[in-house]
This record gives sequence, C-alpha cells and structure tokens, in this order.
Amino acid sequence: MKKLFSIFLAVLMLTLVLVVPAASADTIPVKEVFSKNLKVSDISCRFERRDDPSNPGAIGTMWVEMMVKGSKKVAEVMIASWSDSVPEKSRIQEEMEMYSEIWKRSITSFDGKIPFQSGNGFPIRQDNLGTDLYLVMLGMDKNVNAVGYVVLQISVPDDEAKVTSIKLNKSKATLEKGKTLKLKIKSVKPADAKVKEIVWSSSNKKIATVDQNGKVKAKKKGTCVITCTADGVEATCTIKVK
Repeated sequence: MKKLFSIFLAVLMLTLVLVVPAASADTIPVKEVFSKNLKVSDISCRFERRDDPSNPGAIGTMWVEMMVKGSKKVAEVMIASWSDSVPEKSRIQEEMEMYSEIWKRSITSFDGKIPFQSGNGFPIRQDNLGTDLYLVMLGMDKNVNAVGYVVLQISVPDDEAKVTSIKLNKSKATLEKGKTLKLKIKSVKPADAKVKEIVWSSSNKKIATVDQNGKVKAKKKGTCVITCTADGVEATCTIKVK
C-alpha cells in the first residue's frame, strides 16, 4: 500500500457541519467500503474546481457529506486521511489513536447531537484525477476520542473531456476500381475533447482497404463499410465499388 496522504492541519481542525459546495461542483461516485462503530447513510460526494492558497498544487476540493445516526458514542466525524489503495485496518487503528491526540490540542468537545448531517472537504491534485481514492473518516465521541471509522471509495473524475461522438467527412461514397478516397474526422463532440487514438478498418479488404491515415483504395466490385474508431467511439462510411 502506498503511503497515506496526510490531511492538511487547517482542514483537520474543521468541525463537521453542513457544507454547501458551489453550484458548479460535480457529483462524484462514492460508496462505503467498510466501517466500525459508525453508521452512516445518504453519502454524497462532489468535486469543485477552485484555487486554494492554503494547499499549493491543489486543483480543487472534494466535498463529502453524509448522515450519521444510530451510535450514541459518536458525536462528530472527521476526515483523517486518504490513499490510492484500500487502507489496512491496523493502520486505521493507529490513526484513531494518533488523531485523537492531535485534535484534542485544539478541540475540547463536540455537542453529540445524533443524528446529524456531516460534511468536509479535502484538496485534490492533478495526479489524483482519474483514480479511486479511499477516504478514512473517524467517528469521535464528545471528549474527542476516536471510537469508530468508515472507509469510503471515491472515484475522482478525469480532467479531460472524453469523446462521445465523431462525424466523418463522408458517410457514403462510390469509387471505381483502383481509385482512392481520403476519409477524415470532420467533427468531434464535445468540442473540447481531444482524440488520442484513431484506428481505421474495413469490413471487407477484398473490396476496399483503408490505411491508418484514412486513405481508402477500391479493390473490386462490391460494397463494404469503413470504420473509424476514435478513443472507442465509432463512425462509418459505406463504400460502393463499381
């Protein structure tokens, strides 16, 4: 397991009240992996692109919200750490002891009203994009002792817009035997998506072939389909050779 990233002290000191992310935040897939002595529900996660002077290198903030209920001992929930692999339970136990001591230095007690809505944010960096992060959240009692935890799996979105559809310069064409035609991608959606890989293929190479530059060559009489695959998205052109 790779080394756990420590949460910045300023974020750790936040008491968990309802946090309202900016309207531009995107909803992110999140699920509970396992927990101990901490019952949560209605978990949600949002990613907000924002500058954060307190966290150099951060490109945005991930906000996690949940309902906490059913445990009289738990009075608050705090983010402890996150990693790019499932954390070991023995390591979480160590964190419970460590963060109890850290938080007691600045927090004297929690109000302990159950159930409550909790929420907190943590910084996201460029190398976190397109990966799964495993977030450890500790349940604290009124006296700021860690008495439980929950581990969440969060799928951080990729930064780049992905290709959803493409259009070729021709959808059908008629060629004489021996003639050639140059096919190319005319448009891509969304407009800001960048195509990384293009593969050309022919449904029948005996009728017409196509190279990886989109150049079609008519071979013999018949009909075939030329397919362009751009980052897994396809567009076709029907070729008739006469």
